[in-house]
Amino acid sequence: MLRRILETLGQVAGTGDGANMPDGVTAALVAKPDAPVAVLEVDENYVPLSRRKCDRSA
Repeated sequence: MLRRILETLGQVAGTGDGANMPDGVTAALVAKPDAPVAVLEVDENYVPLSRRKCDRSA
């Protein structure tokens, strides 16, 4: 939803198809290298800080 809103303002790189692993994120950024904004879905296993925050709040 955020990506679609931002696309009204211009190019946005993003993982709209659910490709949230490193290869999908890389492909999204390579596909639109000049996009000034990126909206990326990232698997929580690859973001240790957010995972710790989730574990603490549970």
